[in-house]
Amino acid sequence: NKSKEIRKLIIKKAIDHVADLGWTEKALKEAARDLNMSGAVVGQLFPEGGVAMPHYLLGHWEEQLAQVSSKDLLPLPLKDRVEFCMRRRLEMQTEVMPYWREAMLLGARPPYLGTTWSLLWSTWDLIWRRCGEEVAEPRHSIRRLALGNLHLATEVYMLNDNSENYRDSWLFLQNRVNNMFTLGNFVYTGIDLSSFVLKANYRILESYYP
Repeated sequence: NKSKEIRKLIIKKAIDHVADLGWTEKALKEAARDLNMSGAVVGQLFPEGGVAMPHYLLGHWEEQLAQVSSKDLLPLPLKDRVEFCMRRRLEMQTEVMPYWREAMLLGARPPYLGTTWSLLWSTWDLIWRRCGEEVAEPRHSIRRLALGNLHLATEVYMLNDNSENYRDSWLFLQNRVNNMFTLGNFVYTGIDLSSFVLKANYRILESYYP
């Protein structure tokens, strides 16, 4: 509807102000003024505040990832399919990576964590489906938890990666994928680590980056 379209316009414009104003209501208001709207409209359209921006991006990046064709991936080994999709997804956020730590912390706050979790889970589900998984696969949830562990671990690594074009992060990702598919670590990672890591990684960030 019209309100959703206006929200989208403001969010896309507000992301241009994140470098100076952060993931804040101020950035949204500045974007509204850029679009010749009253700043007051932000309070009406964004009751959740600045977290609307990272939440929008999580959904937007998933839409872009959905354009990857399963047919193009299926000739590859499963391990390579997973690495390709996860790297493609993480490459989408490199432009905002200098500011993404704050977005992660914001999305981890109790009022917003449920939505953040839902958006991330949807992306992990999409990746497995693009990799050729059938809906009835018995390890459905374990696979998504393991992938989430891989995603968040690489994302945290990227926050402090100063290598050219995130070269070290892609090597880190490759090594983690190899480990996930080696010697049964795939299943054990899902059961023993991921359910904890997925909900704790943002909390760990809060300790390291207050």
